[in-house]
Amino acid sequence: GLGKRYTSVALRAQYGTQTLFNAVHGSKDSDQASRELAFFFPNFRTTSAVEQDGEEGRVERTLALIRPDVAMENRDEILAQIQKLGFTVALQREVLLTEEQVRRFYLQHVDEDYFPALLRSMTSGPVLALALAREGAVLHWKNSLGPPDLDKAKEESPECLRAQFAVDNEPINQLHGSASPEEAEQEISFFFPKQQTLAVIKPDAMDEHRDVILEEIRGRGFTVTRLKETVLSREMAEEFYKEHREKPFFSQLVDFMCRGPCMMLVLTKENAVEEWRALMGPTDPQKAKETSPESLRARFAADVLHNSVHGSSSEQHAEEKIRFIFGDISTEAALSADEESDVTISAEELGSPAYLNKEMSRSSAADIHNDSSS
Repeated sequence: GLGKRYTSVALRAQYGTQTLFNAVHGSKDSDQASRELAFFFPNFRTTSAVEQDGEEGRVERTLALIRPDVAMENRDEILAQIQKLGFTVALQREVLLTEEQVRRFYLQHVDEDYFPALLRSMTSGPVLALALAREGAVLHWKNSLGPPDLDKAKEESPECLRAQFAVDNEPINQLHGSASPEEAEQEISFFFPKQQTLAVIKPDAMDEHRDVILEEIRGRGFTVTRLKETVLSREMAEEFYKEHREKPFFSQLVDFMCRGPCMMLVLTKENAVEEWRALMGPTDPQKAKETSPESLRARFAADVLHNSVHGSSSEQHAEEKIRFIFGDISTEAALSADEESDVTISAEELGSPAYLNKEMSRSSAADIHNDSSS
């Protein structure tokens, strides 16, 4: 890459400590860069990438649905095809739809003759919903799917995905794609509604890894809507972890969380709770290194007693903890154990060099293993 042309002034030379912790990330080529931009800027236009028809390429997202029959039998094969087609799977969710949900999603189709068969198909088992990203994603996915009518697809485009994955004696095609960029965003919101979750950078990660974790959060497409650095009082720590009160590690956990600064963040994104938990990785860093080597705990946590970050276990849990730490999220109110020592920072300030570089007091401590939500 271009970075290899530079030595002493290279960012990785200045800030990277080892291969895994090399401080910055860069896309390996223009195609990968375009796909990765979709996580940050779903409607980003590239000037160098041009579609085959000569029009300017647009990095965008589209919704793909794999209906139950094919999701069960051919899931891995279809995901491999999607990757070969140059898509990045930005979001993925398996969901069992109710009749009401299917009617809402296909509102414009409820009066069509084929709708009863569609309804039966969509409620027969879990649907795999995917938000796919690449340049011209909507058109490219539609073209890859082929005609909606299966007979026409098999006759005119036998290599298309709908023809390849047709189910015998099933009149409904097994793959869905959004009709337009506008429809794509509406459909993505239907299956992946934006959520808020609470993230905590624990004291053991504040000194060495805080800034890199913040960059990783932004790089994964989260919006930071509230950020607060604070030293918890014992009372606040006990209340924050009250669900673990009867567990043997509770006292050690509370002691640790009171010893030094931690950072509380409200993160917003589609499917935020699960996305943040996936980014954190398993509670045990050794397991994280084996199963999720790019996760934060795999990269920054030393052992199960030093697992660096916390995340809410559910949307309800997130709402409760956000309210406890920040009060009414629609106001500037924030619940504080020590107003003078707390630092509450807006999303705009988060990216400023003044904030990222300013000196803050730190205290070293040991973390305690609790469970996956801690």
